[in-house]
Amino acid sequence: MQSGTETYLTYCIPTRYMTSGQTIRFEDLTQDNWDEFDDTVMGSEEDSFPENIMWEEEDFMEYISRPDCIAKALVSGEYYLGNVIGYPLTEEDIADQRLEGMVTTDKTIHLINIVVEHSTRMRGYGRMLLEEFIRCAKQQGYRRLVGNFRPNGSLHLIKSMGAKELRMHKDWEGTDEDYISCELEL
Repeated sequence: MQSGTETYLTYCIPTRYMTSGQTIRFEDLTQDNWDEFDDTVMGSEEDSFPENIMWEEEDFMEYISRPDCIAKALVSGEYYLGNVIGYPLTEEDIADQRLEGMVTTDKTIHLINIVVEHSTRMRGYGRMLLEEFIRCAKQQGYRRLVGNFRPNGSLHLIKSMGAKELRMHKDWEGTDEDYISCELEL
């Protein structure tokens, strides 16, 4: 069910996933409502990523201002639980990630950011975010998703949904962490 820029979940959510009995809903992340989420989104970014690849506020604004971007926040009551952002895959993305010959831009959405608030992890919110992102992408005609994942919960999540690994990026952007490019047929 949709109401303005909010999508309310219509499936049953186990009580252990709820926060204070509040309704869990998705809200579009836009330039118009960014100030409602900026502190919590930026805090989650700081808690989740190494400093040299952590997004700045300007990075978020660049992406959410794109008309072809899918950007959602998951909230319970007034509490931010996480966000997901993506846009159509470009030839530049393919070259930057050395994925030539592995993927095409045709009907492909690039998942560039999925974060769950640190204090609410391991409650299924990452799966909810990814499922909503996929639902929106399918609705817009996308047939596949491509993204880069750390070998943690996000990689486990995308693979549990049927994604295949395309390649490993050793020491991604000098982080001393490996990232794995994956593709998921929608």
